[in-house]
Amino acid sequence: MKTKLILFQIVTNSENYSDFQKMFKYPSSEIVEFTFTAAEKYTFGEPIEMTLKWLNKSQDNQVIMIRDYWEHPIGIGASIINIKTNDTQQKYTSRHILSSNFFLENELKEYEITLKPNESKTHPIHLNEIPYLENNDMNFSKKLPKGTYTAQINYYAKSSNELKFIIE
Repeated sequence: MKTKLILFQIVTNSENYSDFQKMFKYPSSEIVEFTFTAAEKYTFGEPIEMTLKWLNKSQDNQVIMIRDYWEHPIGIGASIINIKTNDTQQKYTSRHILSSNFFLENELKEYEITLKPNESKTHPIHLNEIPYLENNDMNFSKKLPKGTYTAQINYYAKSSNELKFIIE
């Protein structure tokens, strides 16, 4: 029996999806669209609630996997830029980089979701729980300062749309 090991690796700025698809199993096709939605404004110190969405745009069933670990799904990363300073706000796109846990493929099987053609799946997240922010010093409760930001979420080799939001 052959066993695969799935690692916590977040890939950003992928130019060749098929190369990364060989490394990662999810989503099972490039045709699965990955987006997220958010409010335009948030209050400083409050959770930055967003919704992830996967949409199967193919004519075949496609598989995604949603397994929360450390408050957000495995394979999810976030890039956050302060528009005024053009500075990135995270040291790492995911706190999972600090984890020494590995999951075997069969341990994640129960978290797989099959999307039928044109079917979608949504999943709520708090943006401030995904990345390891700059100067965090293991303080996972650190908040983004007031300002205007853009964010992009990655799901393995898939990059979402980019959204702008304000923290007042």
